[in-house]
Amino acid sequence: MTAISHQPSAISRALCSTLLALTCCFSAAAQEVETRRVFVPVEDLDTIIAKDQRGVLLPRDEFLKLYRDAQKNAPTKTTAPVGAVISGATYSAKFEGEQLVVEATIKISQLADAWQALPLPFGAMAVESAKLNGQPAKLGRNEQSLFLLSDSRGEHTLTLELSTPLTAVGADKVASAGVLPGVAGTLKIAVPAGKHLQLDGLSVERPAANDQSANYELAVGGKRNAVALQLTDRQRERATDSLLFATTGFGLRVAPGEITWHAVTALQVHGTPLDRLVCRVPKTLEITDVDSSGLEAWELSDDPNDKNSTRITLNYRQPFDGSRRIDFRGVMAVPAGESWRVPTLTINQVTSHIGRALVQHAPAVRLRTVESVGVRTAAVSDADLKDIGTTGATDAGQVALLFDVWREDFSLGFVAQPKEQDVQASISSIFDLTATGLDLITAATMETSFAPLFELELSLPAEWLLTAVSVNGQPLPWQVRTKEDEPGINHIRIALPQPLRPGQPAKLEVRSHRDPDGWPVEETPVEVTLPELRLPQSSVTEGTYVIKADADLDVVPGEINGLDPTNVPVPGARLGFAYQDTRFGGTLKIERKPSRVSARTLALARLDKQTLHAHFESEL
Repeated sequence: MTAISHQPSAISRALCSTLLALTCCFSAAAQEVETRRVFVPVEDLDTIIAKDQRGVLLPRDEFLKLYRDAQKNAPTKTTAPVGAVISGATYSAKFEGEQLVVEATIKISQLADAWQALPLPFGAMAVESAKLNGQPAKLGRNEQSLFLLSDSRGEHTLTLELSTPLTAVGADKVASAGVLPGVAGTLKIAVPAGKHLQLDGLSVERPAANDQSANYELAVGGKRNAVALQLTDRQRERATDSLLFATTGFGLRVAPGEITWHAVTALQVHGTPLDRLVCRVPKTLEITDVDSSGLEAWELSDDPNDKNSTRITLNYRQPFDGSRRIDFRGVMAVPAGESWRVPTLTINQVTSHIGRALVQHAPAVRLRTVESVGVRTAAVSDADLKDIGTTGATDAGQVALLFDVWREDFSLGFVAQPKEQDVQASISSIFDLTATGLDLITAATMETSFAPLFELELSLPAEWLLTAVSVNGQPLPWQVRTKEDEPGINHIRIALPQPLRPGQPAKLEVRSHRDPDGWPVEETPVEVTLPELRLPQSSVTEGTYVIKADADLDVVPGEINGLDPTNVPVPGARLGFAYQDTRFGGTLKIERKPSRVSARTLALARLDKQTLHAHFESEL
């Protein structure tokens, strides 16, 4: 400061005395320092007063009284090494116009009933208000620091409202906010929509979508007494911080209604070590476990930038570089028959991310590819399966599909459907027309695939009476039921004594009988419909159909469809047909052959003179 040569006025002397008293108070509360007397010209007084919006001018006598009281307390001894300590701090900052406004809430523990001067490194910021325990606080300023004066023991809460102007750097706004060194604290900053925050030159991940306002919450402390805040409208990353390369093996087990997902990621970190990693997966995937060497904790949260994604935050005990493996496990529910996509894994700030996807499913599941973007099909080999590294990758009982992935945001879609029980049947049917009625004898050889068969289902026209059923020569009981949507058809259920295993053949024999009206045939012909014994469970059916009749009956086929004429070597066969995977039908006209009489006659004659003798013999 500059001294003046003329006699100072009363106001000047009072201000000088006040500044001198504040300096002395600091000395009395802490330790003896050299007292200085500073003269300030009246025309320069605003420079000092403008640093604080509010202040108090004390008369010299009152100030000297406070000073003497402070000196009386100076010799007071205390067992604590310091008179007051700061236990914590919380800072709430917001951008208002062209300035940054910070509200600092500081927790103070005072250990002695004596005047204490607690330094606060907020000298570069303007004090808008200061309250201690809800009452106006006694503050002083010394060069670039503020001091809090307090003379009461106990816990105190100091609330400061500070402000500092924003400096324009291009289109960005920059400000420096003071923080207490060595005091762990939390800095909360409200940022408008469309803006991003950088702390000490480093970009901070935005906790909300870009079109919404964001509330940052950062940990501060350490040796520094200020942090540099930059408000920008673009998200910038420091490309020179680190290079992150990732290779991921995706392993999926597909079952009807559920998919098990396992991703093994191999990281390579070059440059700045990492202690925190943020990944994203689709929301349809439920993450069940994350495992990695040195991992302290992992947490799931909604991604503020994508409502369809889940964010996985991994925190490590110590920063690492070089290689590191991460295992992710999850499950995904998929309704049967609906399409689904292989869940992707996105890693923040990754330089390159490639991998492979191994999709496995049971033979009983049919898997159809509906979309493939950023992938290509690869040949499956034992070496490739082991390289994926996922659990069960070499299960020989599964059908495997392998894909190379060269894009992190690849899309690989499938539709999974359980294969229906595949039953093959070879059927031989004999339709026998006798004097006692109509008989249908069906012999079938059946074999199932993919799943065992526990019961058989047959269908037969309702006018036919089932008389016998046997499987592999063993007679079995049956149940008959009808369906409203199939009138005139009887459905027969036959429970097997033992399940029919895939690949194991079984021989079925079914006998049924019918007495149609007008039977046996006399003078009036009778028309009957070809009976068909069906096996609804069979997906592949081939068979033969033979028509037999008594010798005195004429059989005339009507319109027959679904049957191909063929020669079937069965004794007494009148007609033979073959069919495959078709429904057949037709009619037969049956009439009795007309009676025919044959005769053999022998005639003998003898002629006498007067008499003719004749003898006739006839064989019918």
